[in-house]
Amino acid sequence: AFLRFIHIDTRSEFLGDQGRTSIIMHRWFHNGEIPLSGPTTLTGQHLGPVFYYLLVPAQLVGSNFPIIAAVWLSLIGVFAVAMLFHTVRMVYGNAAALVVALLFAVSPVIAQGDRTIWEPNLVPLFTILFAYFAIRQHHHVGFLDNVGLGAASAILVQLHYPNLYFLGLVAVLFVGHSIRVRQWDTLLRASAGWILGFVVCIFPFIVYETGNGFRDIREILQIIYTGTSGIGKRAALANSIDYAGRIFGFVLPGITTGVSVGLLAIWSVFLMLRFNSWNIFWTSWFAIGLLIMARYNGVVFDHYLLFLLTPVLFGVASVYRWGEQIPLVRWALFSLLVLVVGLQIYRNDLWRPGYGDLA
Repeated sequence: AFLRFIHIDTRSEFLGDQGRTSIIMHRWFHNGEIPLSGPTTLTGQHLGPVFYYLLVPAQLVGSNFPIIAAVWLSLIGVFAVAMLFHTVRMVYGNAAALVVALLFAVSPVIAQGDRTIWEPNLVPLFTILFAYFAIRQHHHVGFLDNVGLGAASAILVQLHYPNLYFLGLVAVLFVGHSIRVRQWDTLLRASAGWILGFVVCIFPFIVYETGNGFRDIREILQIIYTGTSGIGKRAALANSIDYAGRIFGFVLPGITTGVSVGLLAIWSVFLMLRFNSWNIFWTSWFAIGLLIMARYNGVVFDHYLLFLLTPVLFGVASVYRWGEQIPLVRWALFSLLVLVVGLQIYRNDLWRPGYGDLA
């Protein structure tokens, strides 16, 4: 919380994207123009309007005062840290959950993003919620859990189009669960709950697209189809290593190409030693998503990759859970954690002049 709220008035950006959001919220609450579509992407397609809906509490309190919106999003960021701790604890226990939550909390990328009024910065929270409902669904196919999984999927899709990936991931999750328990009727029950949650949360955007001939959806699907052609194997491999390093860099300092390759190699060995359903799931989530992005022949900005951060965090938790049972490894991991946290706090923008956009 300290890294997010300290001097928030001078450390929150307010540029074109933030101005656009402010105008939309003003028109909604002063002119009654309810947004049915969201911001546009760089290629001109509309996202869903869910980001504006998530800003309603700040609008009610602050009447379009940007600093209130920044505070509200920072509160959501603090909730994301707590939710990450709770979700990781469900699988790996308190110690591993505390380690991962701490890495996430002190990340300069995450802390700075949490106080910026920009829709991609909410992606980590909803990928954590996706993991939370997926874990609950793994233990017991509860209807409400699958409604929550559908809602998280719909919100992710509306925050950024690379998150369409979760539509495929949830299908793998459901089919895998049915195979594991050997009960195919669970697939129907899970799908019904998921569809309900998904449709309810994306319904305003469906209304908008229906009135516009589904132009944005058609164009995005066309971009996805054409954007994954023309990339050779070597280029895709180079992209994979580059993107993996950028994802690791969200929560770890000093990531170079060599370090990135080393971390991938270490995880490959660890996966062979600890070959269980959760490690397979985190690896599949990360590796398949990484390969898809590596095949994209356009520019891939860092925020395009935020949907792959959560499986990395769970991978760290898995390694720590294993290591804490071995005294020497436990102390080595703890020493490394102290070093990383110290470096990350130092890398935060506490020690540099603020933007002054909202001051």
